[in-house]
Amino acid sequence: HPGPPPPPLPPPPSLLGTLSALSLAASTGVGLVAQNGINTNLRRHALPDPFVTACASFTVGLLTISALAAAEAAAMGGGSRSAAAAA
Repeated sequence: HPGPPPPPLPPPPSLLGTLSALSLAASTGVGLVAQNGINTNLRRHALPDPFVTACASFTVGLLTISALAAAEAAAMGGGSRSAAAAA
């Protein structure tokens, strides 16, 4: 007895989805290179202590990603609900 048939394969990604993923990957790479330069200049010219420089860089990144996440949640109608509360 061979068992149940395998599940069907998912549809291939669309051209728009593929282009979106490629542009996201490219912009992430550019952002990483730019972040390195920003951190170097911050360290050389603004904040002499490496720990303070790292904290400042982390804080800016945290605030930026938090703002983007809040905007995305609001756009999707999620508000401030957590995933566990939504389930």
